[in-house]
Amino acid sequence: MVFIKRVMVMITKYVKELGFDVSEMNCNSYGDPDFKLMKQLGATFVIVRSSFGKTYGQADSKFIEYVARAKDAGLLVGAYHYSYALSPRDAILEAESCMDIIERSGYQIDLPIWFDMEDADGYKSRHSFCFSRHYITDICKSWLDNFKYHSGVYASLSWFDSYIEWRRLGCSVWNARFLSNSIVNRIVSTGDLNLLDGEDDIGGYMFQFTDSYPLGDHVVDANIRYVPITVDE
Repeated sequence: MVFIKRVMVMITKYVKELGFDVSEMNCNSYGDPDFKLMKQLGATFVIVRSSFGKTYGQADSKFIEYVARAKDAGLLVGAYHYSYALSPRDAILEAESCMDIIERSGYQIDLPIWFDMEDADGYKSRHSFCFSRHYITDICKSWLDNFKYHSGVYASLSWFDSYIEWRRLGCSVWNARFLSNSIVNRIVSTGDLNLLDGEDDIGGYMFQFTDSYPLGDHVVDANIRYVPITVDE
């Protein structure tokens, strides 16, 4: 009799989970986000803006409130800092300020704290910023090297393609590229995040796929998070 030993191979795969990101701008422009409704819609997490800018202590006015309400709704919480850094030294100062704001909040942050590196309002362009791929990557690296908690970089796909050597950084990546309304509407109506297959570009830790996900009577930014699972084969 021949005995054949079965070899167990552990393979890591991913499931996609729905989540949202919010800041004081949601309340100012769209309406107060309903975190319990997020949970009812199937979300597992929310990313809350903690801070912004180069001046020490520039906290998002809704950070503490939104973190508390998100946790009360049973959501995991991450955070992000919108950067105005024009140099690696600026990024270090922003990292110190962000950590101070989060620590003084008294809340445990469950997910990474993101360095939002882009120029949505044109601040960098107006201040003679050096739009060099190597220079911008060095700014991101200064933040990461001086941030003592789990962190990563957020940017649009075009910024990752043109300005950030994200593979060199070796950090978690939160990539943004808004999909067509037809795809978003199908995801909203079915709840099937697998409709994103082939649309999530570089992948990474998270993918922001729309800024118009319906939440009650207003809209929010929506994301998927890639959650690793291990299966036997």
